[in-house]
Amino acid sequence: MDAMKLVCIVFVLVGFLAGVSDAIKCYECDSIKSPNCKDEFKKKGIPVKENCLECMKTKSSKDGLQILSRTCNLNKLGTTDECKQEKTNGAEVNMCTCYKDGCNGTPRVTIPFISLLTGVLVALKLMH
Repeated sequence: MDAMKLVCIVFVLVGFLAGVSDAIKCYECDSIKSPNCKDEFKKKGIPVKENCLECMKTKSSKDGLQILSRTCNLNKLGTTDECKQEKTNGAEVNMCTCYKDGCNGTPRVTIPFISLLTGVLVALKLMH
């Protein structure tokens, strides 16, 4: 078997074994418990949750009190980054959703190590 065919077989195997992941990482905090969660966001000490489908930032203001929260959603409410503003019970609420890591992930191709190793071992076996 010539080298070109072997390279093609390895790429096909690795491509077949690769998986697509929509999961993203989101910050999880609120400004009541963590001063670093406010608009002047500081990552230090803020937990990151994995396997989210959507990240959300919500800012609520009422009677001079402002609360900001950053959360991970396991349900996808939309498909594009957007913000909505409404008034509810005298509170002004601004809610933004996003889909990239850190606010946060595009779908990315993940190739597990075992899949890559299997492709290389198959290629080596075919060479001999």
